[in-house]
Amino acid sequence: MSARSFPKPIFVDTNILVYSTDKSMGAKHDKAMALIASLIENGNLVLSTQIVREYSNVFLKKLGNKEAGSLIGYADNILIPYVRVIETPEMIRAAVLLAVDHNIGFYDALILQAAIELGCGTLYSEDFQNGREYSGVKIVNPFL
Repeated sequence: MSARSFPKPIFVDTNILVYSTDKSMGAKHDKAMALIASLIENGNLVLSTQIVREYSNVFLKKLGNKEAGSLIGYADNILIPYVRVIETPEMIRAAVLLAVDHNIGFYDALILQAAIELGCGTLYSEDFQNGREYSGVKIVNPFL
């Protein structure tokens, strides 16, 4: 009997999720929506609780409290099922070191640390240098 092969996890930054639900973003919306749909279909989308918090914050700031029900529905169906990491004190410490060592913002470093801990080969984001690799995680800006 052969071992079952699982798809390599792929981490997605908050901005990609925001674009996937914001039709006013035009071509970015279309690309982000197609990317998220593909990752879900292939079974390799992974997120952290940080991504859910950031997405929720952007959603409520942009659309207001009147759309909280829509946010909860999206979180329950699209975001939360793909959360594979909850930040720990050890991750926070490691993210501080990443931020200092690579001169990146702390919250970006925390996202990167989550991707590293999950063994992701790719992190889709606009917030890092495209093509750069950190501890086996390659940054890909899907809009370039």
